[in-house]
Amino acid sequence: MARACARTARQYINSEPTYCTMSSPDGELQSNDGSANGTSGSNYTVLQGIEVFMLLDLIGGTRPTFHSFDPSTDFLFMRLIDLENKLGSFQQLSDTVGHPYFQPISNSLSRPQIGDDHTPFAERNVPIAHLIQWPFPKFWHKLEDNESIIDPDATMDMMRVLAAFLAEYFHLSV
Repeated sequence: MARACARTARQYINSEPTYCTMSSPDGELQSNDGSANGTSGSNYTVLQGIEVFMLLDLIGGTRPTFHSFDPSTDFLFMRLIDLENKLGSFQQLSDTVGHPYFQPISNSLSRPQIGDDHTPFAERNVPIAHLIQWPFPKFWHKLEDNESIIDPDATMDMMRVLAAFLAEYFHLSV
């Protein structure tokens, strides 16, 4: 999607803002100049170019646990587990011994369907890596759901694991 929008964005550098919207069920994008950003005359849509949609949700609470909800992205989740273990072994994470953030994938685990921002993409077969605390925290959507519940250690740990994951995924040298 970013590449499709970038073509339109180049036209508007130093002029008006650029935006793109998903305008049809098949994943065709429209830019604010009215042009379509799909590949005209082919079966390719911009959505087919999305390798994975990673949604980060409810990450900053104390002792969050994350499970893989989409079998098509289990391999990515396994990398997150491996990276958490590796960072922990190098003492780069706060105390996660006995309570890892990323839980092993279990075939017996019922994978709940959690509706969220990713749902329109999942309905169009985009692979989803939904990192959401499960079970939901007790404070979620209640008055005490505010910045006071953010755990700085867990937040930094997640930042470290995700930074390592993204560096590996995008083949960045750090």
